[in-house]
Amino acid sequence: MNNGNMSTIKLSEATKKRLEERGKMGDTYEDVIIKLLDMTEENKSRTVT
Repeated sequence: MNNGNMSTIKLSEATKKRLEERGKMGDTYEDVIIKLLDMTEENKSRTVT
């Protein structure tokens, strides 16, 4: 987790719940978002030929 400058973002309750469902015990929202971004970037690099 980045302990530098932090920012606040607004999320709907539905999005918050979706993030919670994708995380595991002890994960922060930042942890979950970083994992999802990493997965997206990894998948994108696999599809580029």
